[in-house]
Amino acid sequence: MSDKGASAAYWIASAAGEIVAADTAQLGSIGVVMQASIDSDENTIKFISSQSPLKQADATTDAGKIQAQKTVDNLAEVFINAVAGYRGTTRENIIANYGMGGLHIASLAVASGMADRIGSYEALFSNSISTTFRTNTMSAEKEILTTAILQQDYPDLAKALIDEGYATGFKAGGDSERQRIQAIEALATLGHDDVVAAFKFDGTTTAAEAALQILAAEKETRKTMQAKIAADTSNPVHHAAMPTENTNESAGLTGEDKWRYEFAHDENIKDEFRSVESYIAFCKASAGGLVKILGAQAA
Repeated sequence: MSDKGASAAYWIASAAGEIVAADTAQLGSIGVVMQASIDSDENTIKFISSQSPLKQADATTDAGKIQAQKTVDNLAEVFINAVAGYRGTTRENIIANYGMGGLHIASLAVASGMADRIGSYEALFSNSISTTFRTNTMSAEKEILTTAILQQDYPDLAKALIDEGYATGFKAGGDSERQRIQAIEALATLGHDDVVAAFKFDGTTTAAEAALQILAAEKETRKTMQAKIAADTSNPVHHAAMPTENTNESAGLTGEDKWRYEFAHDENIKDEFRSVESYIAFCKASAGGLVKILGAQAA
């Protein structure tokens, strides 16, 4: 970088194996900027489908600003994560130390990890030609080493490498299988020990797959239990009907209409009074204070 490696230019440069910058170069501007134009044509009415309320959001409203901000933030995350991956660092380090959207001169860029060293294009170009020449010369003199040649000319070294590879692979495989079994054992649920045992030793089922199978088995167990409980439960007893005077049909009745309704719907009243007229006469007398209750019978 001889002058300015900013924004997309720095994104591209971050993918290189090494970043070399001139001492006056500026690096950074990691972030995203978006501009929104305001529709000022007063003679135009815009309709946006109700299924797509965020399409062409109005940047003059709070909702439109929030939507635009979300878009640039998401794009910036792509930018930051790409640079972090290329530079072999973390997203948090990029945000904290790579200029926060501003520019660093070369010395600060090297100190913060944005660049690797300070240098000029001319020096790099000259060194590249020299290195390429030396590499090509050395490669022409080297013998291509194959597995067959290694085993033939250096059998002890070949055996040591093979044994080391087996030992490393065996340990890695054992550790992986142990972790798989421990993860499945952690899923052990009362009543599903047989399922857990089967998955532990099949050598292929992951803990996530086992969890789904155990969940399905638990659902079936509960379904069976609910069916058994339902079969063993007695039928519920229906509630007794409310007294007729509390029903909606008699709620608005008064006077003789109310007494006629009571007589028609209460068997106890019918047993005590022979006719509706006698019951109405009784009710009128009672309302006038002419009735005195001596016992079970009215006087």
